[in-house]
Amino acid sequence: MSWRTFVSVFIPFPATFFAMAALALRPDTTFARRMLLPFTLTFALRAVLAFDPSGGDPAKANVNQPFYMMAFMMSMRCIDWAIRKEPLTRSDGASASTKHKIIHRPARPTRLYPSQLFWDTCDLATNLRGIGWAGYPTTYIPQSSRSVTRTPFLRQTLLSLCLHACLCDALQHSVQFFSPDTFGSPAGGTIFDSALPPMARYARSTLTTLLFGWSIYAIAQATYDFATIVAVLVLRQRPAQWPPLFDAPWRATSLAELWGRRWHQSNRIFLIGVGAKPASYVFGRAGGVLGAFALSGVMHDFGLRAVGRGSDFGAVVGFFVVMGVGALLEALWARAFGGKGRGSGWLGWLWTVGWVTGWGNMLVEAWLTRGAAGTTVFPPLYSPTKLAVALVTDWWL
Repeated sequence: MSWRTFVSVFIPFPATFFAMAALALRPDTTFARRMLLPFTLTFALRAVLAFDPSGGDPAKANVNQPFYMMAFMMSMRCIDWAIRKEPLTRSDGASASTKHKIIHRPARPTRLYPSQLFWDTCDLATNLRGIGWAGYPTTYIPQSSRSVTRTPFLRQTLLSLCLHACLCDALQHSVQFFSPDTFGSPAGGTIFDSALPPMARYARSTLTTLLFGWSIYAIAQATYDFATIVAVLVLRQRPAQWPPLFDAPWRATSLAELWGRRWHQSNRIFLIGVGAKPASYVFGRAGGVLGAFALSGVMHDFGLRAVGRGSDFGAVVGFFVVMGVGALLEALWARAFGGKGRGSGWLGWLWTVGWVTGWGNMLVEAWLTRGAAGTTVFPPLYSPTKLAVALVTDWWL
């Protein structure tokens, strides 16, 4: 990265991205948005191919994933803006602290003054879940237990950031414990130990899958907490604009509940607008469900390729597609039994955990064989997990 490449290679993509967002707010700009879209996508591809955030260090290759996936998400949002015929409008009376409700609000007039257009463009471009915007899919807002006052809210968010960062560190070291020489290195290794009998082998791979899966939850929450602090403290946004990211996904009793409400909804806008709607026009509702999950799989496959060691397209995209298949099976089950048995009780919980974890083995295998567990949140000398183990060991001895 240099000033020349920053201006000539990197800047064109975010510049056209924000231009697309501004055009999405104005009426009669459909043609302009669609003409600008190919240039935006070209600039995005050019940026991700030109820059290597890891600096060529194999031990840091996994830091390329967020860069690639963010570029993918921004590109999909541009496609969503381009295919829309009507402009997006702000909603009045927005309150992100609404308890477990679906947001429906009247739209504000589309005439915008320059200053209002600027701030609305910034909000639209950085608002991943479309909270406070009419024209987007209805948004489920989890119940928040944090204060609505700025200072207590920031204090609670900082505590959450520290706790989830430490939790991610502990989970990653737990994964590395199974095979320090492979999982603890950038080279990676398989989660299936051929030296073990089948039962022990798949028990080990399933436990590894659970630990790695929860480390993804922890790092996603920690990242969201950091972004929340920056937005509220630096950009002076309201705490209500940053509702909870997750809604206790471990309590889900159906796949539809897990992926539709309890897991984070940061990608919901373009998964529906670019994946579900076009597919549903051709293949009906079932095609729309599979289209949304398939697009999510393509995004994660794109992120895995950023590491520079290829990918397993069938395993990565296949995992997300079978999540959609499972949701469709739940719908058929509910229709066959009059709505009973879907999303209820411990049987529903066992079904959800079993389906996600069972198929998750192939997804985690694709990730860990490419060194995804070889990186840590903290530098080795400052790892809370290692420090805690050292203190406990010293006390014990």
